[in-house]
Amino acid sequence: MFQNVENSVVHGILTQTGLFEGTISTPTEEFHIEPVNRYFNQSTTQEPTFHSIIYRLNDVTDPSQGVSCASQQLHQKKLLQEGGFEQSGRRRAKRWLLQAEAKLPYDDGMFFPNGTRRPFMSSFDISQQQIDEILEVDNRTHVDASALIFKNVFKRATIDPKKTTCMLYLQADHQFFQKYGTEEACIEVMTRHVQRVNAIYRNTDFNQDGKKDNITFMVKRIKVHTLEALKDPTYRFPNNYGVEKFLELFS
Repeated sequence: MFQNVENSVVHGILTQTGLFEGTISTPTEEFHIEPVNRYFNQSTTQEPTFHSIIYRLNDVTDPSQGVSCASQQLHQKKLLQEGGFEQSGRRRAKRWLLQAEAKLPYDDGMFFPNGTRRPFMSSFDISQQQIDEILEVDNRTHVDASALIFKNVFKRATIDPKKTTCMLYLQADHQFFQKYGTEEACIEVMTRHVQRVNAIYRNTDFNQDGKKDNITFMVKRIKVHTLEALKDPTYRFPNNYGVEKFLELFS
């Protein structure tokens, strides 16, 4: 099926049960391979005669397509319960991506002819700016990257072009554990997410010099909080949280 397909890429892991789980990307298609027990109820009387399934990404129907962000809905509901929406005028965020920045579109086509992926943005060079610990936002509904002002409050940040790997400490809360059932399954899923992120960042030209920047992420430590964590009074994630609250808890 994929024999002699040029420019195809495989990302995946071997699970605890010895099965391959991952993706196969070709220039025109993307295929996912997953264990079959993820889609069959354990209580079914008849066991499937196969251990894995493979499907095309284009064949997947996303039931949440067109639905607003559940995290944002949860955040708004909590604000209403606390007595109204807080003013968003002078909100402080520590090293958070502005929502508008995160949605910067990419140039047409996933990759350029030389295999480089480049974000569509102005000639603003962030490497020449003084980066601050705190960024203040004044009622912004649209953010132009070239208009952002970084103030040097603590110390000037230096950028070493040779340092392109970011070490990660990943944590899974008890609900993530509850969804996947075992610590091993949680680790496998998070590892695959990092692989997918690396596939994007490694081929992206962030500094606009026409070359891939080879930015990668490496997992240094993983912590999976099981249901036993709910008995720990120091556990910080016992409830449902929106993205903003999670960032606050980790900051």
